[in-house]
Amino acid sequence: MTINRPGVATSERMREFFGDLESCEDRSAGAHGLHPYPAKFIPHIPRMVLGELSRPGDLVVDPMCGSGTTLVEAAVAGRCAIGADINPIATLISKAKTTILSDHAQKHLDELADLIEASPTRPAVVLPEFYNRRHWYDDDVSLAISYSLKLINDLDEPDARTFARCALSAVLVTVSRQHSETRWVRTGRMVTPAEVYARLARRLRDNLARADRYAQSARSPVAVTTADARAMPVADSSVSLVMTSPPYANSHDYYLYNKLRLFWLGYGVAPVQRAEFGSRNKHSDEKYPVKHYLASMSSVLRESARILRPDGHACLVVGDAVIRGEFFDMGQMLAPIAAASGLRPWGHYSFPQKKFTRAFFAGFGTRQEKQTHVLIFGKT
Repeated sequence: MTINRPGVATSERMREFFGDLESCEDRSAGAHGLHPYPAKFIPHIPRMVLGELSRPGDLVVDPMCGSGTTLVEAAVAGRCAIGADINPIATLISKAKTTILSDHAQKHLDELADLIEASPTRPAVVLPEFYNRRHWYDDDVSLAISYSLKLINDLDEPDARTFARCALSAVLVTVSRQHSETRWVRTGRMVTPAEVYARLARRLRDNLARADRYAQSARSPVAVTTADARAMPVADSSVSLVMTSPPYANSHDYYLYNKLRLFWLGYGVAPVQRAEFGSRNKHSDEKYPVKHYLASMSSVLRESARILRPDGHACLVVGDAVIRGEFFDMGQMLAPIAAASGLRPWGHYSFPQKKFTRAFFAGFGTRQEKQTHVLIFGKT
């Protein structure tokens, strides 16, 4: 379904695109398949918006970049890009996706994949002590992960190290007893050390092939930083397009689903949990009202207005919410907040979450169908 608000200029091409999302294919092609991540939007959306609302050489910012979908598309389209996220797993993935590896780094990563696959005699390593480690991993599996991590951290090329840490991160859930990428419950899955090495070596080689395809198509640089979208390290009036998909209120706990990764890779869980807004933890467990989410989004929109050029645009891909049985239409609720932040409506498109995003099937106490809204604003 496509919504066109009265008095709002729209693009015929974008209207047709959002009315025909089912035709979008190859959603995890190239760098987009480097690492799993909850609730990613399809790359075709930023690809379309970038083509309509920016030009080659423009600066594009994704202040909640997640796994870097917008950043990859921006680089391929010849737009310079800056990505930020409060979750260090997100920025690790985004950096790995958008870094063009040197021949030296590729050589070391090829050798690393061979060494891990061969599973040679392993030196003693110290197992990390994090809460409930044995609940999620047997000790022999933890030893295999620790040894692999030591080999990765010993790489002398920073880009190679980042890339390999991303590959390890990608397999940490599949070799654990965590049910899946979006279910924080234990299963009876049995894993062997040999499976850890095989999965990691396979992921490294697959990711190297994806990185090579990205290097052949990327035309502009990308910078990635761990930062809060409510306080972006970007200069005033310097950005042509802000393109992002903020958290959908009360839909996901990004810190939780990546908790094992945060533990293994040496990042703190509590700071990420505190900083994350819109999470189920905030709205369902701690009973935060919807106004907490809206206040955070107000800060994000004010920052977007600050960094946008006078002729710039901001595009948000955001979903409706249900909090303790009450339905909230984010398409309607965010529009006045954007206006108060200095942004004027440009276009509004929507599509059903249930049809395109399986992760958001649950109704959480209502039968009203949730929509994903594509809200586009210009700077006043």
